[in-house]
Amino acid sequence: MSLPLLIGGGAVLGAIVGSFLATIVIRWPLGMSIAQGRSRCDGCGISLSPLSLVPVISYLIQRGKCQSCGAVINPRHIWIESGAAIIGAVALAISPGWEGLAGALFGWTLLALAVLDAEHFWLPNALVLPLGVAGLALG
Repeated sequence: MSLPLLIGGGAVLGAIVGSFLATIVIRWPLGMSIAQGRSRCDGCGISLSPLSLVPVISYLIQRGKCQSCGAVINPRHIWIESGAAIIGAVALAISPGWEGLAGALFGWTLLALAVLDAEHFWLPNALVLPLGVAGLALG
């Protein structure tokens, strides 16, 4: 597989993972479910359409606002999605294959931990422990 295709694939995969990470970072500290039910607007509660869930692109097209009620979409979404896309692209550019994917997984987990720590001074064991075990096993 060509390097540009790997980098693009890593960026797309990273943006998708980043969308889920943004949901975790925003909802988990509030005690809200992160995997239950459909994605919805935080302002009006309407279920989001599949086109509204496309990472980065839908945020830019909608100009950071809900199509239904006009409420501002939390800007952490685009920043975390973009950061995760960069992590995925760089990891697969440096090490194409499974090693790069493992590096991206480490990077994505560290991104979530960094945001949670910066905003809430919280490093949840559910993210730290698997990261530590995997790091020890691979080290």
